[in-house]
Amino acid sequence: MTQLVRLAGVKFEGRQEVINRLSIHDHIYMERDYFNPHDRNAIGVFNEYDESIGWIPRETAAKLSPLIDSGQEFEVRLNRILGGGFGLFFGVEIAITKVDRKQQERVHQEIIDILNNQTEEQSKQAMEQFNKSMRETHERHILEGNVDDLLVIINNHWLSLESIQSFIEYSFQMGRFEDCFKALQTLERLATVYHNQDILNYCKENIEVYLSYGYDQPLPIPNQKNYPQSIERSDETYPDLDRIREADVHDKVDEFLKEIMADMESYDAEIRAEASFLLGELYFLSGKVQEALELYMLAIRDNPNKALYWGYTAQVMNRNQVDALICSRVIRHAIDLDPANPRWHFLQAILLLRISQAEEIDQLIETFIYEITTARDLCREDQAGLKEAIMSLIIE
Repeated sequence: MTQLVRLAGVKFEGRQEVINRLSIHDHIYMERDYFNPHDRNAIGVFNEYDESIGWIPRETAAKLSPLIDSGQEFEVRLNRILGGGFGLFFGVEIAITKVDRKQQERVHQEIIDILNNQTEEQSKQAMEQFNKSMRETHERHILEGNVDDLLVIINNHWLSLESIQSFIEYSFQMGRFEDCFKALQTLERLATVYHNQDILNYCKENIEVYLSYGYDQPLPIPNQKNYPQSIERSDETYPDLDRIREADVHDKVDEFLKEIMADMESYDAEIRAEASFLLGELYFLSGKVQEALELYMLAIRDNPNKALYWGYTAQVMNRNQVDALICSRVIRHAIDLDPANPRWHFLQAILLLRISQAEEIDQLIETFIYEITTARDLCREDQAGLKEAIMSLIIE
């Protein structure tokens, strides 16, 4: 169950300046303050740079602190950033969710129980489910950089540095370059702990490549898997851009621009995102590509759950010869959010082909084939133009 809480103390000790720099999708955490002279239940909330953004209100802290002290874990995220306009102070609303770390253990135990009471075929299926569950748990720890958890797993011989290296190679082959970068950072820390110089050198060499393409600059993280996505029409347009066409047809562009600028000041992140995206498209149509990309990224920051924003950003970057390794990082988010859209798979196929040809990397060809055939198979009958472009790339 998730509880929404408005932070206390946001006006004091320079927190307004810190909150002003926050994005709604920034990482935050809360921490008990056992030595607080004013409240023995005090719980502070901090951004990813360990800067204070406020306190859990006294009444809520009185309920949470005994749970935290007993070992209960909680996840916190920013829900809303309030105020900040017309001379108002900023406020912060966060969402607090209880974490059930024992759920995975219960699932594993259930599977073991099934293994002991089923037929051979049923036991085989249960074991496959168990292995999949374990693999997903390991991969999550690797990508999230949970080194302490991984050390336990490695010391129990359930995982090795070499298997993490294999995961990195597999992620690269699948075109999941951001996963590669995250896993390399985790493996580097583990290799340092175990004094494995060969793997440490491998990590440093490859991390350096990703750093040269800006992978150390974090992108917003989507947080709603089932967010409603836009559907491309047969003429390759999207309903989200109809307001631009209507304004142009009725000669109301100036009025439309005023509406957009007003929407960009909205307290609603989705409204701000849509306005930034529309303004970015206007800049793109007028040939101002860099300004368009900045506004597309602003839309992603305010609403990272919309595949269209990621897809358009990657598409414009690719058209303007931005390096394919950078473009692919962006389009991957569009694919993960909206895997049924053939255009995003088509663009990923183009990018993988660019990388493969430029760097002479043959192991990407298999994933290129997968992405291009997936794009072809996902095309609707009325998407003739897109399908023709896909088939042209296949024939080449």
